[in-house]
Amino acid sequence: MKIYLYLQDKNKENFKLLSVFNGPATKPKQIHNIADLKLPAEVTEQVKEIIHEHKMEWDVWMESAATYRELVENIKFRGGGLPLNSAPLLNTHSISIGNVPARKTMLKKG
Repeated sequence: MKIYLYLQDKNKENFKLLSVFNGPATKPKQIHNIADLKLPAEVTEQVKEIIHEHKMEWDVWMESAATYRELVENIKFRGGGLPLNSAPLLNTHSISIGNVPARKTMLKKG
């Protein structure tokens, strides 16, 4: 299964494909800490640079899909917009990543 790392604008109108990895199926989740992905050091730095350049207008997301077309359809189904690029900004097809820990949130009881 391919895991797609992408930037989605704050309005969820567009997204930019950042990178593609090999790994287990994952649900769509926003990434707050790139270190959780346990990528090689040079790839981590490249990803951090791109994120830093776009941090005011874009959020980092990841999800798995069998194909790029399936990814686009999944994002559209959730109300997202069109991709701004079809080729990833970074070439990381040979890198595999494991499960990314889920972010803990607090729920209000009652």
